[in-house]
Amino acid sequence: MYATQITKVVTNVLKSIQVLLNNQIDEQSLHYERLVTHIKFFADRYLTDTMLQSDPSLIETVSLLYKKSMSYSQRIQRTLEEIYGKKITQEEIAYLAIHINRLLISQSEE
Repeated sequence: MYATQITKVVTNVLKSIQVLLNNQIDEQSLHYERLVTHIKFFADRYLTDTMLQSDPSLIETVSLLYKKSMSYSQRIQRTLEEIYGKKITQEEIAYLAIHINRLLISQSEE
């Protein structure tokens, strides 16, 4: 049952990212693999209420450096909170934004 819940969260996040990035994701890239790994760990923390706690300096830095990725991450946050009825910490959103930014950079390098 728990594995199914994690799979659903991971699938929801990955589908959201694919939509936001217009299905322009190289699923064979190292950045994508790292993103998937991050999302699996995030899903576990999210479902067990053990999310990372807010680090204001990290959030501020990511918000300034990766505006587009942070915007995408916040859209995913709203979607997940609506589906699961649970809040997500801003630090989790910042880390997701970092991984999304890596995907965006890898796309532009192709």
